Amino acid sequence: MKLGYNKLAITLFLGFVLFGSCQSTGKKNAETGEPVFAQAMSLDQGIQSAVQTIERNILQGTKIAVINFKSANDNFSEYVIEELAAHLVNNRKLIVVDRRNIDLIREEMKLQLSGDVSDDSAQRIGAMLGAQVIVSGSVASIGSNYQFRLTAINVETAVQESAVSLTVNGRDEKIVFLLTGELNRAAAQTAPPQTAAAQTPVQPSAIISGPVPDGLEYNIAFGQVTITRYTGRDETVIIPALIEGLPVRSMGRSAFSVTGNQRSRIKKVSLPPSLIIIEDNVFFRCSTLEEINIPDAVTFIGENAFYGCGNLQIVILPPALVTIGDYAFSGCVGLKSIILPPPLTTIGKGAFMACDFNEVNIPPLVTAIPDMAFSSCKNLERVTIPSSVTAIGERAFAYCNNLASIVIPPSVTTLGVSVFTGCDNLTSITLSRRTRGYFTGDERRLIYRD
Repeated sequence: MKLGYNKLAITLFLGFVLFGSCQSTGKKNAETGEPVFAQAMSLDQGIQSAVQTIERNILQGTKIAVINFKSANDNFSEYVIEELAAHLVNNRKLIVVDRRNIDLIREEMKLQLSGDVSDDSAQRIGAMLGAQVIVSGSVASIGSNYQFRLTAINVETAVQESAVSLTVNGRDEKIVFLLTGELNRAAAQTAPPQTAAAQTPVQPSAIISGPVPDGLEYNIAFGQVTITRYTGRDETVIIPALIEGLPVRSMGRSAFSVTGNQRSRIKKVSLPPSLIIIEDNVFFRCSTLEEINIPDAVTFIGENAFYGCGNLQIVILPPALVTIGDYAFSGCVGLKSIILPPPLTTIGKGAFMACDFNEVNIPPLVTAIPDMAFSSCKNLERVTIPSSVTAIGERAFAYCNNLASIVIPPSVTTLGVSVFTGCDNLTSITLSRRTRGYFTGDERRLIYRD
């Protein structure tokens, strides 16, 4: 059977693609043809880049099974497999086989999670799961670093389809912990001190595995942890990346929310680097919250996630972020700046209502600016809208008092009602005559580009 984009390919991943942020030297591996990188990458960089590569090269809706990665121990293999699978599940572009089905096959064949798998066994696994391609991987120590190797084999023909060999930093804290059970304290001690200007309000959690804070409740399902509620009284909460040896993947709905007559007391929260999802209402009305880090791997921030966090002044959105839910940062009246990352595709309704930043650049994958997205941002002065945007919703920029001018690209064909109502200092709106909208009272400010 020939693989092609016109058919649903069921692809079995026993390892992961490491195609990371390191810069290519311009040279290629003589055997594989893959680029050679100039420096080692971190484990998380490799996993995140792997997900991007997988999703870029595999047809959307393809069914994937994440099974085996050969390493020194099960902890390392488990972490790699779970990280890769969780990213793929949460990005919702590919269909991931339930881990329980894979475990049953592995148990039946008496295969260890971190053990070696022969080509024959790999092909048998692929056939049992209906896979067309199997990918096997391994890790080996090379001096102070680690070498990750990956091969992809066609189940039917046994022909090698692809091979990758990349270097991962041996001092990476997660690698050290997963392989030895110890934190890389030597690296931390030798790291140069940060200047005051370089420091961020809350550093991403350095706690890979540690005590669970008093009052922190959680659920475990499918080999990963979801934080469900915090009932403690501490002003600072540090959430470890591993609880009971499993990765913390999600901040569950309303985990830290304040409702009714409750009083907010949380001031600082350190989220773990393993986190991928921040669900709805997690920090709803945490009015005392001043500092938080959002880990690089987070792809989804749910509705009302930080609604009413009025004391929050700095939020650095993660580079992997794809979705910001409705009213996610609404009422964050102290939020002084925001940088929307390039992968972002969805901005929810009212997502940044009444924030205090003065500039916003809409990323190139966003196609719509929804109702009230930036309304009542009274200090907003500059807005950049890319040609990917085709619609701007009702009151999207209403009551942005400091907005003096705005350029709407020709790609925008629809403007909602009262988009710029209450923008008293807005003197020019540059747009195409093809753009349809409601400009009652705005006619004098319109500047047509065609």
